[in-house]
Amino acid sequence: MRPSITMLELVPVGIVLSIAAITASATYFVQCRATPGRIRGAVAYQAGFLMGLGTTFVIGSVLTAFAQAVVEDTPIAEAGMLAAFLGPFAGMVHAELRALVQGASVAT
Repeated sequence: MRPSITMLELVPVGIVLSIAAITASATYFVQCRATPGRIRGAVAYQAGFLMGLGTTFVIGSVLTAFAQAVVEDTPIAEAGMLAAFLGPFAGMVHAELRALVQGASVAT
């Protein structure tokens, strides 16, 4: 009898959540600190994406080095790439919504 969810099946979920949070925070920081302009969003997305790729590489290397037999057939790279792609969008949306709320509170 096999349990419905094992800890090994939750590794990709943890990787997606952690890398998405890191990439969203990097994008949010760049988006909030940069001066308004046309290239601000592109630079913010690229910063978050590259941060996500680097974090994916580090987490994948560490997990492979310390638990190679355990994580051999888990989709670490795929989960990291998904989070590196989608995470910056969350950071950009959060920064834009915060700017709208701050602008609305200043105007009233």
